[in-house]
Amino acid sequence: MDSPSSTDRPDPQTRSLSVRFTAAGRDYFRLWIVNLLLTIVTLGFYLPFAKVRQLRFFHAHTLIDDAPLAFDGDARKLLRSHVLVGLAVLVYVASSVWAPALAGVAALVGLAAWPWLMCLSLRFRLGQTRWRGLRFGFNGGVAEAYRIFLPLLVPLALLLMTLPFLVSLPTAAAVFALPVPVWVPALPLLSVLAIVLVRPWVLMRRMRFQHSHYTLGDEQTWLENVRSGDVYGLGMRSAGVALSLSVGALVLGAGISMVPFMGLITVPLMPMAVAGVFTGAMAYTISRQQNLLWGHTRSQHILLSSQLHALPLWGLLLKNTVLIGLTFGLYWPFAAVALARMRLEAVSVTTTRPVEQITNPAAERAASAAGVAAEDLLGVDAVF
Repeated sequence: MDSPSSTDRPDPQTRSLSVRFTAAGRDYFRLWIVNLLLTIVTLGFYLPFAKVRQLRFFHAHTLIDDAPLAFDGDARKLLRSHVLVGLAVLVYVASSVWAPALAGVAALVGLAAWPWLMCLSLRFRLGQTRWRGLRFGFNGGVAEAYRIFLPLLVPLALLLMTLPFLVSLPTAAAVFALPVPVWVPALPLLSVLAIVLVRPWVLMRRMRFQHSHYTLGDEQTWLENVRSGDVYGLGMRSAGVALSLSVGALVLGAGISMVPFMGLITVPLMPMAVAGVFTGAMAYTISRQQNLLWGHTRSQHILLSSQLHALPLWGLLLKNTVLIGLTFGLYWPFAAVALARMRLEAVSVTTTRPVEQITNPAAERAASAAGVAAEDLLGVDAVF
């Protein structure tokens, strides 16, 4: 699909659609505390029902052009996927100590299914989301997802396969008095290095894959003018921000400690300094990544943009972190609502086509029954 030319004259039907988030922290707190207690009491089996209730809450309070989103997902379809994923994680953790070979096999199986599950998850979550009777969707192919993730899956598989052996290696070496080969500890280190180097490139390809296959009715998005260098540059700048904040915090702490009787306050200020560095780097990364992605995502008649600023986001994240710590986690629902409001209301939507003319394709309506049957069979949710 060709992107619109920048030299085209503005369409007289161009209209901006407002984006608002109307949830209140106290309302989400009531839902969150009930979900938390029921999840604990049921040993985690209530988790998919809690997730569906959470999605319905956030969707219902997200208004685009004063019309709310709606989520139709059935929690019963998600229960099997959560049980399967939970069992897989349990097998990997338990066998890492007692049966490293089994843990390696479990890691391989999990990684081999990762791109497939990601596609099914996106199809399920978006396919159950509606706005003004229009259904969202995701039409990305599984084969393309595997091609994208393969450069990351290989070193990640090596890392997960060798870690269980490293855990049991000291005991085995002591019992059997065997020397430890040099390549055994070197292989995980090389795997980590490969992951660090290739991750931004794979992240860019994943972003392009996802943002080029979203649909709303008969509109399909694409991601334009985003290159690997943009993602690598963002990673380097984020690291530079984190380093600068760390150095600034150390210099400030050293200066305060040199003042008579002021050194005593450096100890209680250390957690605040760590939180400031962490949230500052996170605010820069989140804001720049959101602006990069949604500022370059569009369809034939819909243009998206994002103006999320790092400094206000830093203040919000720091406030949330401090209050969550002081309240032993009880402030979490209020923090989640505040963060969602800031991020969502930074996004703007412009359309050159009347919303009433957007229709659900006939093929999509015909495939909906088959999609529901597949969800019943697979029970896959957005676990990843």
